[in-house]
Amino acid sequence: QVASFAIAFPLLWPPFLQNIFQFQGSISTLGKSLMNPECILSKGAPAAEFFYAKLTMFAISPFVIVLLVYLYWQLAACRQGVPLFAKRSTPATTTLKDKLILTACTVIYLVYPTLCVQAFQVFHCTSVGDSQYLASDLEEICWEGRHLLMVFLLGVSQILLFVICLPVLVFILL
Repeated sequence: QVASFAIAFPLLWPPFLQNIFQFQGSISTLGKSLMNPECILSKGAPAAEFFYAKLTMFAISPFVIVLLVYLYWQLAACRQGVPLFAKRSTPATTTLKDKLILTACTVIYLVYPTLCVQAFQVFHCTSVGDSQYLASDLEEICWEGRHLLMVFLLGVSQILLFVICLPVLVFILL
């Protein structure tokens, strides 16, 4: 929805961002309308394994996004024959570095709500009797074994990195 909203703005988005908006819109529509990837990928495997794999994918996605944005602008710099991190000639000049930072911040901003939701999903447990179970897989006991490890590896680290540090970093960069 955010991608559809952003692409509707009458702005001259770089082609790279336009492609990302279109791709994100296609993927979200595909996932909601056509099929549920959990049904396809988790044949016989516990739902918790797919859940943790999905959390891991979301945990690395900002780093992959920034790398792809960097590669795009590095390629643009090579095509233009200028260094990506060239100094401004005047204070009013926009450099490729500025575009790199703006593109990265914009794309991360678009995925930020999803990152926050995913960061808290590992804490979503449901009480059944005297025990708590992971809401995504009612066979996975909460706060023990693998779940406790994932709480620290994925949950706490994502909250620190994405929910707290990411907005601070974007604020500093902008």
